[in-house]
Amino acid sequence: MKHACALLSAFILALLLSASASAQFMDHTPQERVLLGVHGGMAFSWHQGSFTTGDAQFDCCTFSGGNGIGRVVGLRGVLPLSGRSFLRPGISFEALNAEYPVEREAFPVLGSNDQVVLMTLEEELSIRLDVFSVEVLYAYRVVDPGMYVVAGPAWTTFMSQHQTQEETIVSPPQLVFADGGRSHLLIDSEIEGLSSFFSFRAGAGALFPISAMFHANPEVLFILPLTDLQSEGEWSVAGFEFSLGVLLVL
Repeated sequence: MKHACALLSAFILALLLSASASAQFMDHTPQERVLLGVHGGMAFSWHQGSFTTGDAQFDCCTFSGGNGIGRVVGLRGVLPLSGRSFLRPGISFEALNAEYPVEREAFPVLGSNDQVVLMTLEEELSIRLDVFSVEVLYAYRVVDPGMYVVAGPAWTTFMSQHQTQEETIVSPPQLVFADGGRSHLLIDSEIEGLSSFFSFRAGAGALFPISAMFHANPEVLFILPLTDLQSEGEWSVAGFEFSLGVLLVL
């Protein structure tokens, strides 16, 4: 996640520079106009709590502490309120992906000559959660003309939720699976029992003109879960997003 922190630092610096640069071009504050447009960027996710994989017949392994990177695209707007404040509503399609740390399991099995040996397995889990989020954020301009801070609630529901678990024999070296390999796909299925969840989002952004009709809108948001997406294991998702929007002046 060092690369994520470096990208975040660069993005915040870009916000400051863009807000400073926009002062040279704007004869009015952008919050005096209604803006609407598209945005896209990257979502960095931390999956907290624990998650147990399995199917209808058995539970396999319990994982915790996954993280990953996905994309975010959507629509956002700027609705003036008064003075320095405005509403920043938006909808977005997000990929809350996660790769979980490898877990090791050991089982006694029958080896050659019907001798009992201890087989050690490595379990690797990948999760892809494609979600739809609705946010209604309150923004306040802190640096003229266009840099602002923003915060508010969001509601997220699932469009798809997929898990893939691969199992690899670590030892002993002579053991293989029934197909003759030392690795196989154990689980490749949809995740059951997930529910929509609420989060609190807060961050900063900037608005600056790129033409008479369009504004650029870089923004970074930190996401804190308010509810779990699965009560068992207290599984929740936190993280941050940074994105760049292009908004039309209405």
